[in-house]
Amino acid sequence: MSVVDRFTLFTQARERLGRGFSRTLVASLPVLADAIEAAAMRENGGARRSMLAAAGLLRIEGAERARRALVQLYDIAFRLLELNQTRPAGDDPPLLALLPDQALDRQILADELAQALRERLETVYPRWLARVDALTGTDASDARAPLGAGALATAAVEAIWPPAVEHAWRPTLRTVVLEHLAPPLADVLADAERWLDEQGVAPRERPPPARADRPDDEPDAPGAMEESPVAAATD
Repeated sequence: MSVVDRFTLFTQARERLGRGFSRTLVASLPVLADAIEAAAMRENGGARRSMLAAAGLLRIEGAERARRALVQLYDIAFRLLELNQTRPAGDDPPLLALLPDQALDRQILADELAQALRERLETVYPRWLARVDALTGTDASDARAPLGAGALATAAVEAIWPPAVEHAWRPTLRTVVLEHLAPPLADVLADAERWLDEQGVAPRERPPPARADRPDDEPDAPGAMEESPVAAATD
């Protein structure tokens, strides 16, 4: 498969994933609002008012929040593609340590949502990552996968996170998100994986680990310097 073909298929897979992601958010935000309102009835005082206000915003701003989340998903995908081309694996900044408290809470919830997606997809998920790797020409780790569970979860949590969340009801928000958002988002990833399979994109096989005693002048294995379609497209 040529570099152009791989780049085209990657773009189509990203767009398919994005459409499913956006539809899921638009359909799920009212469901999340209902669940938050129901939980609010069991609270008192400020927590109840905060939860009811958050539910109202999810209904009023649902379409706009879904649009912003889709933009963020594409931005995350692009940034991770660049990162995989310019920085070696394992050279990642300590993101959680750099975030302020509220952003840290959002990232923790995104990590939990991403893990829920992986668990629901089981063996489908590593196949999806390997098919995307076949298109990008890289062996990206799960944490740096441009179309991985982490990217979807981070964008989704940004869409649903209220302007103010009191500590008292953050566990409720976590429960609602994992119960009502993880299943449909997992379906979106599964659909995209099936589509790549139908297009004939085989999972990329990871190369064996390099030998520690490999001589410096030993030639690279074939394909070791494989050109990424992203890099080629920017030349």
